[in-house]
Amino acid sequence: MATKLVAEKQIDAIVIGATGVNFFTRLTLGSTAAFVIAHAPVTSLWFTGIARPESNRR
Repeated sequence: MATKLVAEKQIDAIVIGATGVNFFTRLTLGSTAAFVIAHAPVTSLWFTGIARPESNRR
């Protein structure tokens, strides 16, 4: 389905976030982000966090 959508909408890249779960959880449950990147017909960017200003960190 994603391959078809990429072709229909002429998408150049996919940017996807991941929850940053550990290896064991990813191994047992799978990872949507990992699946998308492995099967994407275009350039993919995978990130696991968003930088926040120092004042907003706990």
